[in-house]
Amino acid sequence: MTISTQLTKITYHGDGSTFQWTFSFPGHDPSAIIVYITDASGNIIQQPAIAYTVVLNAPVAPNPTGIGGTVTLNNSTPLPVGQMITIQRILPEIQQTSIANQSIVYPPIVELQYDYLTMVDQQLQEQIDRAFKVAISDPSPAPLPPVAQRAGFNAIFDSAGNLTAGTAIVGGVSVSAAMVPVVTAATIKAAQTAFGLGPFGYAAISGQKLQISGPTTVINSMKGLTLVATGGLYTIQAANVASIDDDYQILIFNNDGRGKNISIPVGGVNTVIMLWPGQWMLLSKYAGTWNYTTPGRYRPPVGVTLYVNSNLGSDANDGLARGAGAFQTINGAVQVVEQYMDGQVTIMPEAGMSFPTSGVVVDGLKFNHSITILGDGPISPPGIQVTGSAGSQVFQIINGAIVGLKNLFITTAAAAGTGVYCANGGVCNLNACSFGPINGVHMEIFENATLNVAGFYDVYGGCTTHIYSHGSGYVGYNPTTVGFGGAMNIGTFMEAVYNSSIIMVPSISFSNPSFVTGNQVFIDYNSSIVSGGNTIPGTALGTVGTHGGYLV
Repeated sequence: MTISTQLTKITYHGDGSTFQWTFSFPGHDPSAIIVYITDASGNIIQQPAIAYTVVLNAPVAPNPTGIGGTVTLNNSTPLPVGQMITIQRILPEIQQTSIANQSIVYPPIVELQYDYLTMVDQQLQEQIDRAFKVAISDPSPAPLPPVAQRAGFNAIFDSAGNLTAGTAIVGGVSVSAAMVPVVTAATIKAAQTAFGLGPFGYAAISGQKLQISGPTTVINSMKGLTLVATGGLYTIQAANVASIDDDYQILIFNNDGRGKNISIPVGGVNTVIMLWPGQWMLLSKYAGTWNYTTPGRYRPPVGVTLYVNSNLGSDANDGLARGAGAFQTINGAVQVVEQYMDGQVTIMPEAGMSFPTSGVVVDGLKFNHSITILGDGPISPPGIQVTGSAGSQVFQIINGAIVGLKNLFITTAAAAGTGVYCANGGVCNLNACSFGPINGVHMEIFENATLNVAGFYDVYGGCTTHIYSHGSGYVGYNPTTVGFGGAMNIGTFMEAVYNSSIIMVPSISFSNPSFVTGNQVFIDYNSSIVSGGNTIPGTALGTVGTHGGYLV
């Protein structure tokens, strides 16, 4: 036979109804027919042999090789519109015909081998036709550099037109027509817009980082950056929004152990947000104004200490450092915890100064963890002095708040007041504290509140009532010592319980109880004091009422 066609492949477009196709070139053997399907996205997938059936046309005598055949998809599913099927002949480049010396040679054997070799030549030519080739008049191209020299570089054409390895293209070198608007743009923003990134250019966070370590203004040229803030407490100021692109976005990350003030002008007023260690926020412009994500409550992975310094501190600080980095007031520190923090927090008034207050209020409705207020320095009375103003409640613990008080000297000005007031389910854990003179109550426990005396405390001044538990209040003492530092008068009662309340003092011992004058107890209305046989300080018993008052 003669091979009269140069075809080695044929491609059909799917029509949604056809699943069988013919080809007009010699097939030689069904296993030599390879099938590819190109999907609508241009992906070319070679089909496994089990996915289709090949039937070759029988040879027509005297020709030993048949011409053409059919390919049928085995699932009988029509090829969808938008897809293509390519049928190609691929033969192994081998020669398996052996002709012995002086043997009988049948012409069909020789002709069949010529057919095979011609078909191999055709498939190689088909591959050559798809290769990158230079014009007939061009000189032969130079060979590529060795792999070690071209690895990691771009494929470019040098000044002689040879394919080689090099860096990115530079001015004067032609680029594709699609990229001309990008390359010739006058500004980065114009190039970004030409590249299809929206009418205002690049808008998303790019991942590029800019580290800052001091006061910084967020400006338009920072668009898309991540500001990584280190270097202590300072302010990051957002620029006037009129100078900012409408698609502006920037991410600010605090990678430091101190807070950062983020100052954002909104509606003519600077809104200041504290960005705590490890927190981040997005800042963007929308509809002519600054928009931002709030960083949420600060949840440190370990317990955090906030310092208070009445001389050098400021309630605008983060409180994460002593001295000038501290808060000025205990109440300022508490308010920051309530507003911003969860987790284990210790507020530490620093040694060497006193802390006047109109009342430290800890409200359990405003946060969901406990606070410990721990005076700085050695843990022994009298501790760090906290003085309430006239008539104040020095520490007010309400609405289920849990507060530890330790190493504090609690007192008030001359007018009536209260040292520690717990109400509405508030809980106070008292340890190593002391009380000065208060023209009122040292500790008042009211409305289902609890006082746990976890360790020793001392008393250095008189009061109207030392402990007053009423409205289902509960006071419990661990085994400990209460000491009296000098002569003092308890104007009404040492310990008073009223209206379904309890004071448990069975394991307590009193140091210098003879310093105390006044009534020992008042107990009435289904209330009890459990003393375990201890004598409560005072020079008179006081009142054990007839409406369910019990001294045990």
